[in-house]
Amino acid sequence: MVIIPRIGYQLAVIVLSKQECTKMMMRISAIIKKREGLAKTVHFMKEVKTIYDHQLVMLCKNILYQVNGNEKLKKIFAIKMAQEQKIIWTAKCLEEYNYNIGKDKNNWIKMAIKILNEEDIYLCNHEIRDKIQITL
Repeated sequence: MVIIPRIGYQLAVIVLSKQECTKMMMRISAIIKKREGLAKTVHFMKEVKTIYDHQLVMLCKNILYQVNGNEKLKKIFAIKMAQEQKIIWTAKCLEEYNYNIGKDKNNWIKMAIKILNEEDIYLCNHEIRDKIQITL
């Protein structure tokens, strides 16, 4: 009951892929089954929130906090987003630009946006923005 929320807390500063989270959950499940003397075929963790679910919640909370936080935090987040746009040479919103993470795997913003987009969670509502641009 304690290990998954602890891992979730540490996910505030790192982003793991779905495969990495699944692998960790399998290891945790195996450790618990071995410790409790359960068979490997027992499925007891269906009710438990997975590491990946914790990560999605943490990413959403952290990004919302940065976007809607105090003025300094908002400015820092806007600068980081602008820097990422300059790095990949685009004026598009980073969510629209389907870039490959590649060598820069330690970039929290890129990884967070990629993971959230894979789960159909977006920072921008492009339909509304596009409609406004068309009417102008």
